[in-house]
Amino acid sequence: WYYSEIGDLNQVTHIWAFDDLKHLKDAKDAVVADPEWTGTYIPRVRGLLVAQNTYLMNTTEFGPIPD
Repeated sequence: WYYSEIGDLNQVTHIWAFDDLKHLKDAKDAVVADPEWTGTYIPRVRGLLVAQNTYLMNTTEFGPIPD
C-alpha cells in the first residue's frame, strides 16, 4: 500500500493485480468467506474509513506490467 504526502492527505492506496475479472471475483469471494477477515479485521477498520473508491484499470501496449 501507499500513502499520500502531497495533495489529498491521509489517504491509503492499495494496488492489487488480477489476471481477469474472474480472478478478481474469486479473490473477493474468498475474502468474504474468511471468518478472520469478516469477524476480526473488518470490525476493527470499519470506523477508520471515511470513503472508499474502487478503480479498475487495464494495461496498455506501451506500458509494461510491473513486477
